[in-house]
Amino acid sequence: MTVIQKIEEIELKELKLWTENPRDPVNSNSSNQEIINKALFENDIDWELKKLSKSMGPYFDYSELPTVVYNKNVPIVFDGNRRIALGILKHGLIELSQDIDFDIPEYPNKIPCVVCDEKTAIKNVYRKHGKSGTWKTLHKDAFVHYKMGAPKSDFLILDEETNIITRYSMLNKRFVKDAHAPISAQWGYENRTTAIRIPGGDLASKRIEHRVAGGDTNPYLVMTAVLGSALLGVQKKLTPIKPVVNNAYSNSAEKLANNWEDAINYFGNDNGIKQIFSKQLIDNLIRTKRQELSEFKKIESSEHWKYYVSAI
Repeated sequence: MTVIQKIEEIELKELKLWTENPRDPVNSNSSNQEIINKALFENDIDWELKKLSKSMGPYFDYSELPTVVYNKNVPIVFDGNRRIALGILKHGLIELSQDIDFDIPEYPNKIPCVVCDEKTAIKNVYRKHGKSGTWKTLHKDAFVHYKMGAPKSDFLILDEETNIITRYSMLNKRFVKDAHAPISAQWGYENRTTAIRIPGGDLASKRIEHRVAGGDTNPYLVMTAVLGSALLGVQKKLTPIKPVVNNAYSNSAEKLANNWEDAINYFGNDNGIKQIFSKQLIDNLIRTKRQELSEFKKIESSEHWKYYVSAI
C-alpha cells in the first residue's frame, strides 16, 4: 500500500483547527475564534497553551510539522492544533474575549505542513499521541473508538453515562482504565477492582486489604475508621453482601465519593462516622479539608504534583 504524504506551506489564516480534536471536541461548526477562546478561558487544563508557549522558546520550531487534511478545499489541522492556535494568536487573526498573560514565540505567516488523506492522518496522530502518554486516558479511549472503530472502554462508558471524568478533570489523570481503583462499596476474594480485597494464599497470609485510602491520608484516622466500621458491623450483626467474582466496575452497587468535595460532605453526614469519631474531631477535620480544597482549586494543574508531594 502506497501512502501519499507531501510537505506544503500553508498560510496561518487558511488553516482550520480540528473540531474533533481529542483534547477538546467541539461543535463541528465552531470557528477558530470559538475554539481558541474556549481553550484559553474554559479548558486550559487540557490545552495548556500557556505552558506550551513557554516550552517552545523564542520561535516556532520546524522540527514538528502539523498534519493537515483537505476537506472541501479547507486545510484541517489533525495534529498540531495547539501550535497552530498559538500562531493564530500571535498574528492577531482572531478576537479574544479577554487578554492573555503570556508571550507567544515568533511565528512565520506560512507554516510547512504534512498533507495527507484522513485515514493516514488518523494513523499518524494515533502513533504519535496514543502510545506516548501525551493524551489523557479519556482522550485516547474516545479517539480509538470514534476514529478507529475500537469497542468502547469501561472508562469511556462511565464518562458518557455520568459525565464524571469530564466534570472532574483530575480523575482523567489518576483514575485510569485497568488501574484497579475501586469506585464502589464492594468486596471480593483476590479481586483488585473492589474496595475490600481478601488476598489468596495460606491461612497465615490471610488479611483484609482496604483499597480506598490514598497515600496522603492520616494512617491513624484510616485505621480508626476501618476498625470502627468493622466493630459496628459486629455489634449490629450486619450481614455482608456477597463477594464480587467479576469486574466490580460493571456491577450496580453503592458508589464511593468521586470527588473531594463530596467525600468531605459524606464524612460529615455519615451516621457511622458519628459513632466512631468525636463531634469535635469531625468538625475540625471538615473545616481543615474544606480550607485545603479551597486552596487546591487555586493551583494550576501543572503544579498539582507539588501539593501531593508535600502531603505525602
